[in-house]
Amino acid sequence: WRARVGEPTARTPPRYTLAARARTGRSGRSRKASLPSARRPTGPVRTAPGVDEFFGRCADFRALRSQLGWARDTRNRFFVPTNGSFVRLGAEFTLPSSDLTYYKFSGEYQKFFPLAHNFVLLTKSELGIGKPYGDTKDFPFFENFYGGGTRSVRGFRDNTLGPRYLPPQLNEDGTPRVLTPQEFRDASYPIGGALSVAQTVELLIPTPFAKDAESVRLALFLDAGQVYRDVDAFDADELRYSAGISVQWQSPVAPIIINWAFPLNAKESDDVERLQFTFLQGN
Repeated sequence: WRARVGEPTARTPPRYTLAARARTGRSGRSRKASLPSARRPTGPVRTAPGVDEFFGRCADFRALRSQLGWARDTRNRFFVPTNGSFVRLGAEFTLPSSDLTYYKFSGEYQKFFPLAHNFVLLTKSELGIGKPYGDTKDFPFFENFYGGGTRSVRGFRDNTLGPRYLPPQLNEDGTPRVLTPQEFRDASYPIGGALSVAQTVELLIPTPFAKDAESVRLALFLDAGQVYRDVDAFDADELRYSAGISVQWQSPVAPIIINWAFPLNAKESDDVERLQFTFLQGN
């Protein structure tokens, strides 16, 4: 079932959205669990740790999953807002009668502060937490959070922050192969985690010489964030930071965002992507 209260519109602040959904189903080895688009190793790819063990324990499992969501939007417009805020909260959990018992919470908060001379300060925070409960010992890998990229920490490739899985690397004689950080990056791939944090601060700048200030916007930004295996693995020293400039344009087709980002503390094993381009599809 699903319900909505106050379907959001683009020009009628404040707006509230409430949604809920429940569904059940059986899954097993035939379930297709894929990782998000990111750099992956060439050649045969072995199963990430935990996947084989999971299907070994739960070759056939049943889960009754429920989802709840709430949002409030007081921004003065969807594209290039200059005032207001946006809040979104979400929860997902399986009922105790399920074979897999876990829960997830996610939240996002944006606040726009008008400054002098049409400058605007934006702060944005995002948090995602997942944990198992009951007899389930590990958070399901296919529910992991991912970070990095145009909607998270810019300057890093989409969905590449956090834990990575490296298939066994052997020399010709069968001994373990020692990899450089660059070789590790190219041979491994991200698997996400049960904790995701991200923080953004942007200074929105009036676009010089633009005839329509509501269709083009420049911004200077500072991003921070990371993905961790779980809450216990959180380490502030592992946060990644980036800074740069963003150009946002309301094209006739869809809003387009171009970011030129500079990672401030990237490691050699990180997937860096300084120029990023995307179409804006939603909040």
